[in-house]
Amino acid sequence: MVVAVRLPTQGLLLMFLGAVLLRIAGTDAYLRYVVEWMRWPLLVSGALLLLLALGPLLREDTDEEHGHDHGEDGHGHGVPRVTWLLVLPGIIAFVVSPPELGSYLAERRADDLVAVSAPTEATSLGGDGPVDLPVEEFMWLAQVADPELEEQQVTLTGFVSYGGGEDGGWYVTRMQIGCCAADAMAYRVKVDGAERPERDEWVAVTGTHVTGTGVEPPFEVVLAAESVEIVDEPLQTYE
Repeated sequence: MVVAVRLPTQGLLLMFLGAVLLRIAGTDAYLRYVVEWMRWPLLVSGALLLLLALGPLLREDTDEEHGHDHGEDGHGHGVPRVTWLLVLPGIIAFVVSPPELGSYLAERRADDLVAVSAPTEATSLGGDGPVDLPVEEFMWLAQVADPELEEQQVTLTGFVSYGGGEDGGWYVTRMQIGCCAADAMAYRVKVDGAERPERDEWVAVTGTHVTGTGVEPPFEVVLAAESVEIVDEPLQTYE
């Protein structure tokens, strides 16, 4: 059976979806779903949906004017009832506001990562104080056994995820997305010598690489912690 969704209603649906895209892209909420550069494509898409909505809203529904309702046999302006499901993502985005990807996904995708690619920009190592390093870059330096990493004090910032079992240890973790949250990968470094914080708590861990870890499969990199500081969640949680 086909439920008749008249032209004005179809226009309102398009307008609603356009408003959802504009609302998400107009704030930092879009960073929960896609990478930073996709803000403008989302804004343009939302504006186009609003423009497309004007057609159905302003055009007369001639079948309705002349009393013709072909919704039952599918030859009129009716569309399947499933069309109304388009409203659900918008309602979820407006009301629920899903959180960023965290430990739940990271702990289930940790084994998906085999090796880490070389970073596009390398951080300069050396100096007296600790060097702030992305988790992914630290893992790559350990994987290639970079001699500059040895005895180099570093600071890694990320959220806390756990290993398997009660004594599986804990990790400083960052998620990375290629274009959207659906293709997220978990990068994590095991922390040794520090009390385990709560899951999903954001921490800045300062310490040194445990020599030899991360070189061979399963490429688990270990950081000997000297200090662990609880920090605020950053605006952009993905690396």
